Amino acid sequence: MIYVEDSYTAIGKKEIKEEPVENKFIASGWPAASDDYADKKMNLHELLVKQPSATYFMRIGSEQYIREGVYKNDLLIVDRSMSIAAGRLVIAIVDGVLSVRRVISHSGQLCLSGVTPQPIGEPGSTEASVWGVIAHIVRTLNHEG
Repeated sequence: MIYVEDSYTAIGKKEIKEEPVENKFIASGWPAASDDYADKKMNLHELLVKQPSATYFMRIGSEQYIREGVYKNDLLIVDRSMSIAAGRLVIAIVDGVLSVRRVISHSGQLCLSGVTPQPIGEPGSTEASVWGVIAHIVRTLNHEG
């Protein structure tokens, strides 16, 4: 199950608070060329969102997508402007339900992964269609309490 969180609508329509985090480097080995930029503030919005008006956040509500490397409570950053290509993880509409699928090439055609590969149809068709491409996955590794 995928939850489209009400508080995470299209990024371009929501005010984003900028609380930059400083880059912190741990010295090990030779100095890197990036050391010159150590004082620059990091903005996760700039880093993760390329097309604000086409970007949505979705949270995974079950363990059913583990085979694709997506776990319960992961936050997906979905970009509807990205092109569909073999190997990409996508949010697909299959039988009217949002689902995480991988795009594969099957018999020379782009299809959605599954027990039986499903050809990708046009959005709004009765066939399976791609709603958006998963650009990033944000995961909490160490849960407190």
